[in-house]
Amino acid sequence: TPKGQKFRRRELQKALDYFGEVAGPLCVKPNNGNRGHCVTSSITSFSQYEKAVRTVAEEYVHIVVEEHVEGEHFRFFFVEPDVIGVRKGVPLSVVGDGLRSIEVLLAEKNQQRKERNLVTHPQVAIDSRIVDYLDAQGLTTESVVPAGKRVFLRSSGGYPEGADTILLDKKDVHPDYLRIVAKACQSVQGLHFSGVDIVIKDVTQPASDQNYWILELNSDPAFVPFYYPWEGEVVDVAGHTIDMLLRNYPFEATAQ
Repeated sequence: TPKGQKFRRRELQKALDYFGEVAGPLCVKPNNGNRGHCVTSSITSFSQYEKAVRTVAEEYVHIVVEEHVEGEHFRFFFVEPDVIGVRKGVPLSVVGDGLRSIEVLLAEKNQQRKERNLVTHPQVAIDSRIVDYLDAQGLTTESVVPAGKRVFLRSSGGYPEGADTILLDKKDVHPDYLRIVAKACQSVQGLHFSGVDIVIKDVTQPASDQNYWILELNSDPAFVPFYYPWEGEVVDVAGHTIDMLLRNYPFEATAQ
């Protein structure tokens, strides 16, 4: 797991003073949040850090500050005894064409989302968070990006934050990660199903100490992204979960 520290909201100054104690970029998030809400990563300046910490403190009691780790964002959906689905979350982004501005490219992306009308891919309006995230990269909404270059507008891989949901075939994932996630979930008593968030540098390569980081084991995972992906085959996570519950907790109908 990434190195870091947890602070209570009443320890706000202590949390702010923590900046610089972890080398490299930081990630700030709530301890018990969900759907990527109030998560800010790739933080390199104190102004970014202070804003992220205060944003979390406004809505949550606990603030987590940890090292930002590089890689792609995945959610492994575990239903006892195995991983049954793998979601790749691509943070909100546009791909440059060398001609049009980021604002225009985002408008085009929003039009595609409007046409497909997937609940997991809402249209996204330009807001202060996008402006700030671009500013940290030396860009504005009027910047024209070279053809083929992807520019990220937010850092979260959660679908409510505008990320694209790509569902992978488990055959395209190195079996090391399937085993690691299953073992982690099985080590928690009573955790029969979970959404495990993990950052992996290359999901096709074997696991090592330096190429993956487990961020959390979520005992209340969202089912919806596995039914409405932008790409990939639907995974019936609810059906698998119900089947597991019926196996573990069989019941008989009682005549009235």
